[in-house]
Amino acid sequence: MWKPLTVLVLTGSVGLAAESRDKVFSGPQPGERTTPFTVFDATGPNTGQEVDLVAQYRGAPTTWVFVHGLERSMLPLMRAVDQYGAEHADALKTVFVSLTDDRLASERRLPIVQRSTRMQAPWTISVDGLEGPGNYGLNKQCLLSIIVAKNDRVTANFALVQP
Repeated sequence: MWKPLTVLVLTGSVGLAAESRDKVFSGPQPGERTTPFTVFDATGPNTGQEVDLVAQYRGAPTTWVFVHGLERSMLPLMRAVDQYGAEHADALKTVFVSLTDDRLASERRLPIVQRSTRMQAPWTISVDGLEGPGNYGLNKQCLLSIIVAKNDRVTANFALVQP
């Protein structure tokens, strides 16, 4: 199951990384632990509540998509990750985590974004603001930081900058 997701993300990110020869790091790297963090659930089963999904998912295979900037150029990849997650929902959790300094605006906007993009995975907002969870070390230059984890360990990490 992990190979198709890895191929999907790598295929989508080849064009994004072609200009940069240096490896970009964002978030915990493969082998590192995923530590708990709190999000505000904007569209999921806990809508309107702050929750710790890492603790709630208890090590289940999860794809965390940290979104620093929502741009049209990233939507095809985001849709592909969302569709893969929806097709494998019985074995894989997929969550979008918006990183923003204006939580109130995001609370209003994300349900509209989800409806207009027809994404199925829940959209959440990091309560830690634009930086995201402090112990995750997310890179603000990356529009997307995709972390794939299982048993509370990172199995893959994709840091994607603007094309």
